[in-house]
Amino acid sequence: MKKIITIFLFIFSLNINSQTIIAPPNMDSKELMVGFMALHKFIGDSNLVVVVQPNTPLYYGMQGLTQQYHKNFYTISISDKIIDKKIRLWVLLHEIGHVIDFHSGRLNEHPPMWEGNPIDDDIPWMLRPWEISAEDWALMMWLRLVDTNPYIPFYIEE
Repeated sequence: MKKIITIFLFIFSLNINSQTIIAPPNMDSKELMVGFMALHKFIGDSNLVVVVQPNTPLYYGMQGLTQQYHKNFYTISISDKIIDKKIRLWVLLHEIGHVIDFHSGRLNEHPPMWEGNPIDDDIPWMLRPWEISAEDWALMMWLRLVDTNPYIPFYIEE
């Protein structure tokens, strides 16, 4: 894993001047297209690089994970246990919501901060403001970019 990250960081250091999603060839083309459009429309930074790992063995109950390596370099992992295409697309947009919050500075990974305050891990998952923000972003992106009714997790209040 360190070799892969090192390679991507090297590529990133070459002054790439176009927004890029790096994904394996077997990634669903609709997921890839919607992900690219979401990043382009909602961030628009031409130096942004996101590596998507669409079939990652994550811990039970974890659907996705976003990590920030640099202001313009992120990885998004989606659980290999998610089969439903609508749920997979929602998870991707949720994780892109985290990228938006990281990129804007609202969310920080090192040190873990939300809007300038240390992250409290004791807050229940569904009440964490950075998770609520990612869900809000996912809904907004879905409504603008996807032509079907959104998959809305049961814990979002409308």
